[in-house]
Amino acid sequence: MKRIVALGVAGMAAIALVGSIPRAGAQVTRMGDSYLFRMKYTKGQKMSYDVISSVQVPGGSGTMKMDMPMTMNVKDVQGKTATVQLDVGPMMMNGKPGNVKKQSMEIKLDDRGKTLSGGAPGMQGVSTQLPEKPLKVGETYASSNTVNVMGQQLSVKSVNKFLGIRKVGSRTVAALGTTSTGSGAMKVSGTGTAYVDVADGSLVAMNMNQEMIFTQGGKSQTMKNLVTVTRK
Repeated sequence: MKRIVALGVAGMAAIALVGSIPRAGAQVTRMGDSYLFRMKYTKGQKMSYDVISSVQVPGGSGTMKMDMPMTMNVKDVQGKTATVQLDVGPMMMNGKPGNVKKQSMEIKLDDRGKTLSGGAPGMQGVSTQLPEKPLKVGETYASSNTVNVMGQQLSVKSVNKFLGIRKVGSRTVAALGTTSTGSGAMKVSGTGTAYVDVADGSLVAMNMNQEMIFTQGGKSQTMKNLVTVTRK
């Protein structure tokens, strides 16, 4: 049961990261009363994050805390296309080594975050497409991805809302609210906010509240999960 929960939460964390992968050297540029979001990659740039999931275990067994480090390395840049090495894990479960080992993949991304090629089992869909057109504060755009959870494909659709420019500590950030739904191997829903550095577009912080309904042995169970992403 713990392994199933761990795999499920790993998948939920991947879903939370949809739309929140750090953007090396991206630019959030003001254009009149709107803002243009694009990625301007920098070869050799490395960013590290802590991804923490706190899940309410089905059956009233308490809360399980899982910690997965995430590192992004930009290996090469050709025009608007970047080759990125993404490493996630290994997972720590309640302070001890968990069942999810370190996973790595090499992907190619364009300047709107679209995955052009690459991927690895369990890690598809950990990038998103930025809006094609400039956004005014309060405007929304939709995105979709596919995430592999427990060996099955899960289609995730998100509606992203530009909440405005704010301050987080010493950084000026663009706040993006997200509402996501997923269907396939299980049903998933979630809401959260990501904070993106205006200066270079990198992810500063993110939080996501999620609910996942999955079936085991003919019975449906629900997990609730809080995912936080913090830049080291």
